[in-house]
Amino acid sequence: MTPTIFLDLDGTLLDSEWLSQASYQVGARAALGRNLTASEAQYLLGKPFRALGDLFSAEEAAAVIRAMFAFYEEEHHRIGPYPGVAVALAELRRAGHRLGLVTTKLRRYALAELGQTGLLEFFSAAVCQEDCPEVKPSPAPLLMAARVLDVPPASCWYVGDQPTDLVAAHRAGMVAVAALWGEGHQRRLAGAAPDRWAPEPRDLLALAARSPELQAQRRQQGAGIFGAHDPADIGAAREGDGHPTSGVVVHDGKRAALAGDKRAHGEDPREP
Repeated sequence: MTPTIFLDLDGTLLDSEWLSQASYQVGARAALGRNLTASEAQYLLGKPFRALGDLFSAEEAAAVIRAMFAFYEEEHHRIGPYPGVAVALAELRRAGHRLGLVTTKLRRYALAELGQTGLLEFFSAAVCQEDCPEVKPSPAPLLMAARVLDVPPASCWYVGDQPTDLVAAHRAGMVAVAALWGEGHQRRLAGAAPDRWAPEPRDLLALAARSPELQAQRRQQGAGIFGAHDPADIGAAREGDGHPTSGVVVHDGKRAALAGDKRAHGEDPREP
């Protein structure tokens, strides 16, 4: 079976982590009168904005977030894809793979940035922050994406640059692929035990050609080394709990962009 391939956004498809870090620093200077320390910045790397609450008071965190969003809004048009990503996505699609996005970035930002970089057309579905109440390393958003495209998780891959991406893939029973061309670093990701490594975007097509071997290995491992989760228990009861899945499927660029533009402001513009 040709695997369905889901991908992370920031640090995997888009070279955007620089803006996330810059936004945090702008927010800290505006709200706290100082830059984040190196340890604070490292702690926030790859985490949603609510992690600010672990470091600062609720009032301070809220002030940082307000300033951070204002800056991000002005600058996110500068975000671009990593070299080779567009070619790799085109090759995968030509080879018959369905592609999906799973990100905890807000839909309006995710779709706008995919649109401005020419990547939106490659995706059949997108699960964003508003669509799922849980975030990686929970497998819930990945399992939701599989349900949207009506594919079994065992026939899917998830490609990401952070340990949380790989842990989520393992827990969802998907093939976990470590992307090393962006923010992913082998030493940091090794502990999350990826099924395969992809040093460059073009390596995804070569790995996909060996998909029967990878899928058989994944099935043999069960739901992964981090513990099994029953797909029926995850997300099935979430869809009516204030996290609608309507609009998750990206039918075409125009409809997807329209759905994203209707989302409210005021949430995290980046992903963990």
